[in-house]
Amino acid sequence: MIDLRLVGEILLGLVAGLASGLLGIGGGQILIPGMVFLFGYDQKVAQGVSLAFIVPTALAGALTHWRKGNVAPRVALAIIPGALVGGFVGAILAQGLDSTTLRRLFGLFLLYMSLRMIAPSFWTRLWHRLRRI
Repeated sequence: MIDLRLVGEILLGLVAGLASGLLGIGGGQILIPGMVFLFGYDQKVAQGVSLAFIVPTALAGALTHWRKGNVAPRVALAIIPGALVGGFVGAILAQGLDSTTLRRLFGLFLLYMSLRMIAPSFWTRLWHRLRRI
């Protein structure tokens, strides 16, 4: 018998991987809500799976972009040490928060980033006005 949950999880991984390669995102923006709301996983489990998911998808995407000349090695090398430390510290901090708080923080992050992408001129004007105060 076909395990429909497994099929759904495979499809979720496919969609998140496609978005990762196409949009340059880690995939967590799709994977985490999908795991939590479609399959009922705990926020911490979804975040852990998302972080594990990033390794192969990032390597595949980075190699493709490297071959096309779209990777700036100096910038990548400058960012990586801070990303490693930040990822380690962030994972430790996440363990101290309950799943509901993490889910809300993640939702606020997605909302903020969505608004920044959809209406960048509004946010730029607001930023400049606030800086003058």
